Amino acid sequence: MNTTNGLLSGTPTANGTFNFTVTATNTAGSANLAVALDVFETAARTFPQFRAVYMTPAQEEDPEYADPEDDPDDDGVSNYLEFAFGGSPLGGTGSVLPRIAAASGNTYFEYQVDTLAGGIRVIPQVSETLQTGSWTDLVPVLHQQTGSIQTWRVTLPVSSPVNRFYRVEISDLAAPR
Repeated sequence: MNTTNGLLSGTPTANGTFNFTVTATNTAGSANLAVALDVFETAARTFPQFRAVYMTPAQEEDPEYADPEDDPDDDGVSNYLEFAFGGSPLGGTGSVLPRIAAASGNTYFEYQVDTLAGGIRVIPQVSETLQTGSWTDLVPVLHQQTGSIQTWRVTLPVSSPVNRFYRVEISDLAAPR
């Protein structure tokens, strides 16, 4: 700790919750603050590493089971979307899919991203026609983060004379362009 400016700094060497007390003292006295610092893995993982977390070696080798476009739990969410959105390819729930949400009098297009999913780009988009070339990138705002899962939102217009369609485009950054 820098005693001049109070800056705490360092490099974590292990995952876990670390508890400590910070004490501040001046001419008026002193005060203590109990702090719990959660450190978790931040290194991005690849899609094959993601599969290895959830699948047996036999399942990983099965082309009908482990390919990015497969959906072994039949929840309507492909393995690659589970990877990007922080789901489980064997979990059987479509709750990781983007959705329209309402809160505090506003309506949002909301989606989540797993920050551990490496090598991808996630972009929310809107179109009025669904035609190729009609999609426009949107600018999301980070709403919350729990562990490695970030929830992003785009505020939707209150009213509109035309239909609007929303999607999240996920790009593999290693794929040829």
